Amino acid sequence: MELAIEQRDKAKKEENPFDIIWCVFDTEGIDQKEEFLKAIANAKKREFNLAISNPCVEYWFILHFEQTTASLANADDAVKRLKIHEPDYEKSLVFMEKFVPQRILPKTNTAIKHAKSCLAEVEMTNTENFPNPCTTLHNLIEEFEKLRQNKPYNS
Repeated sequence: MELAIEQRDKAKKEENPFDIIWCVFDTEGIDQKEEFLKAIANAKKREFNLAISNPCVEYWFILHFEQTTASLANADDAVKRLKIHEPDYEKSLVFMEKFVPQRILPKTNTAIKHAKSCLAEVEMTNTENFPNPCTTLHNLIEEFEKLRQNKPYNS
């Protein structure tokens, strides 16, 4: 987030401010819940948009194949579940270069629908910020789609 703040301030000084700033992260590897909540509050205070996956980005990938709010203890659990649909899945650039365009992009609309439904479900039953599992990556993807279609932000 520090880099986003630095780049935003630099752009303002150069009189070329950003229209929108997104902070993208997952909760995997965040040891302290307080740190996570502090980062969320800091981003909101600065009016940065958040695209968060709990526990990890693999939950977003899972939503391309199924709608689920089953708890995922950690990234290993998410990878195991994803491998039900994509047995050869691995975290590598070489794999992702094929996996994303061939298996993820064609199902993006399905994943967005699932993400919205799952987020609504977990928000109704959980008072926690970004409970397990959830993702807001769909919001960022929808903004990319608007840009691709040359629509103004927040239209």
